[in-house]
Amino acid sequence: MADEPRATSWWQTLPGILTATGGLITAAATLIAVLNQSGMLGQVETRPAPEPAAENATSPLASVQLTEGWSIIGKSKQGKFFDLKLMVHGDSPAIGRSYDVVDDFRLVHKRPVSGEDQGQVITLGMVHRGDSVKVLDLYIETPSTELVPVWAKLGAVLHAR
Repeated sequence: MADEPRATSWWQTLPGILTATGGLITAAATLIAVLNQSGMLGQVETRPAPEPAAENATSPLASVQLTEGWSIIGKSKQGKFFDLKLMVHGDSPAIGRSYDVVDDFRLVHKRPVSGEDQGQVITLGMVHRGDSVKVLDLYIETPSTELVPVWAKLGAVLHAR
């Protein structure tokens, strides 16, 4: 009886140690994932970097939407632009170029025409500071000594909030 080998426990063998270690790692990873999804780890909300607008853009990010519509982007007086909400270089926005938005504004379905019912303007969404927009067309009311709205048709990358 003294010559018989002593039985070893399963956790003292190499396969047992590896199995136990794998189980602990799996349990820890599952716990971290559950806590992260529930927001208990103090996760910080980040906004995706602006992407250049393109007519046929597809994005793997579900929070980015390509939208096209008219918006007032500033004012004009005698051909000079004031209070533009796009990062503009020069006297006027160039058609077909992309710009960074420097202030929030509404993007609407259509630009109002003189005498048209203003209640028919449909808001498509908000364009936020840092978003990327592409100027597709520009409409400036007849130049005068008064400040008049500068309407731009934009292709805008809107970020869901």
